[in-house]
Amino acid sequence: MKKARLLASFLSLTLGLTSFASYPASVYAEDLTDTSVTDIDEEDNTIYGDVYFPRGLVNGCEMYAGDKLDLSNIPLQLVTYSSYDNNYRNPILYHCEFTVGSGLYSDMYTLDTSQVDMNTPGDYKVIVRPKKGAVGTFTTKDNHTSINPGYVPPDGDYDICMKGIESYIPVKVYDMEEAAESPLYLKFYTEAIEIRSGGGTWMELVGAKASKVKYEVADTSIANIRTANTSNKMLALDGLKEGETTVTVYASDGRILTEKIKVLPPVEVPEEPETDIRTGTTTTVAGGTQYVPTTTTKSAVSTVDKWWYDLETTTTTIAHTSMSEKETTTTTTTAMIHTDYRTLAEYDKSPMKVGTTRKIIFKHPETGTADDLYYVGDATDNITVTHEKGTNYVIVTALSEGKASFSAAAKGCAFPVSVQLEITAADEFTGMPEKIVYQKGEELDLSGIKTADGKDAEIAPEEITLTGPVSSVTKHTAKEFATLEDGKYIVRAGNLTFNVYIDDPEDPSRYVQLKNARVTEAEVKNGPVYVNFDGIDEAFYYDADAGMRADWTGVTMKKGDVVSGVLRTSERGSNATYIYCGDIEYMGDANCNRDVEISDAVLIMQTICNPAKYKLTAQGRINADSDGGGITNADALNIQKKLLGVE
Repeated sequence: MKKARLLASFLSLTLGLTSFASYPASVYAEDLTDTSVTDIDEEDNTIYGDVYFPRGLVNGCEMYAGDKLDLSNIPLQLVTYSSYDNNYRNPILYHCEFTVGSGLYSDMYTLDTSQVDMNTPGDYKVIVRPKKGAVGTFTTKDNHTSINPGYVPPDGDYDICMKGIESYIPVKVYDMEEAAESPLYLKFYTEAIEIRSGGGTWMELVGAKASKVKYEVADTSIANIRTANTSNKMLALDGLKEGETTVTVYASDGRILTEKIKVLPPVEVPEEPETDIRTGTTTTVAGGTQYVPTTTTKSAVSTVDKWWYDLETTTTTIAHTSMSEKETTTTTTTAMIHTDYRTLAEYDKSPMKVGTTRKIIFKHPETGTADDLYYVGDATDNITVTHEKGTNYVIVTALSEGKASFSAAAKGCAFPVSVQLEITAADEFTGMPEKIVYQKGEELDLSGIKTADGKDAEIAPEEITLTGPVSSVTKHTAKEFATLEDGKYIVRAGNLTFNVYIDDPEDPSRYVQLKNARVTEAEVKNGPVYVNFDGIDEAFYYDADAGMRADWTGVTMKKGDVVSGVLRTSERGSNATYIYCGDIEYMGDANCNRDVEISDAVLIMQTICNPAKYKLTAQGRINADSDGGGITNADALNIQKKLLGVE
């Protein structure tokens, strides 16, 4: 075993020289949460380090609400400290990496999961706490493969003393239904995924969130999946032979995506390509140079790289021609070579609130427009960026607070532009709108929603987004509401999410809104369930499958229930109106499991006693508030009375 004291002088010389390795020092520095530990004596020969989560290099943990927290596959590393800066992390022992589930070095650190609530969607942290003063023997392998092989110690075992500086593992908990509403797509910029035969490509999978993903290529003789480089966030493909096939993405939340793959013939490069021979004059123009040749001769023309310049001709086709000989006649050709055009971005630079969207337009600086975007870069985690092929704009959705950025480039421009945004907290609203059923052509009315201090909310149109109609992920603005087709739409306004329903007067089916309607009768008659509500003269009936319609909460009721929501009905029958499906919520159903039981009363009491640990969803708060006076002990008592039949 190679002991620390034998290597101390060597390490003190070389730790600072390895900061150019594949682990950037700045990433480690930004995660320091406690730099108040005792300084290291300059004559102390002990090597100090910590077990550490490499945030910024590795994704954290993503799961759905209700899942069990599983950190077994989370990677951890050993990092050591520079002798000239006691708090400067530097991965001198590169290949000492392991997972939480491996059990390796588990006596050197603890994981604090107390901040994580797996029942409530949100962003959390698991704290990695190295045990200060603990000494462990760490083993490195393939250390010589690092970027500076001459300046690192050889493979072997090293005694490392934990300094005790914490890091954290980010944990993202999603609501599965909300996550499934986001678009799922592979990020590529051609009509099909194009691969050269014998080559490969990779692309980001956007929108999978916490889903487990399975990829499947229809014809594996044309292309196959490179499993070593494929994950829930990334797809890597290899082209095997010329042809077309498809790849299908299956997400565990039920979403399916299929894209075409086109494998092109391999690139053939000539042994001695000739250069393009042109004569003419060059003049300087705005944004580049204008070249007017008088004669074009036999030449080998290189493919134009759209990242750096775009070549357009009036009488001959030169742009995007692969390396090959080309015979042309004597012509007069005008070509514009754009060497320095940078994309322009046009957008509102004021802060965005969480939950809002913003349209950002990209333009060519000379023409003032663009046919398309050929590049949209990765965005920071607190926004999503959606681009539709053939358009010169993107839609940005704000997810969480903080600085946000991404870059994009318009067709015909050499360089992308960076977009910088500030995301602020969403407005806190309470309650729900009084009106949720509309006739086609009516304007959206959010009366009934209150601010946190109980005043009527004034919600700006840009803070409101609609998705629908049901089963569609098309997004709309509040200003478009009066023009929307009939159907059910999901509305997001600040921190609230709710449904609205648009009726078509020419359609015999209709929506019926219920608000705290007490069920006075719920009787099974020859199969269907016949129901009546207090204060509503109309009688209704529904079949068992009314509670099993896709994209609807469902309909199931019993006598004594107090319900709110919407019924989707068909034409009135001889003695009752048929309920096709519906979205029904129940007064007292605090945990939103579609039943009122003693666990709802317990959750209300827990929320009152310990609100930091126990939380109700927005809908749960509405259901729990049985008397309109906010969440109190009386609501829990009302549930108990209902269950005992002493209302």
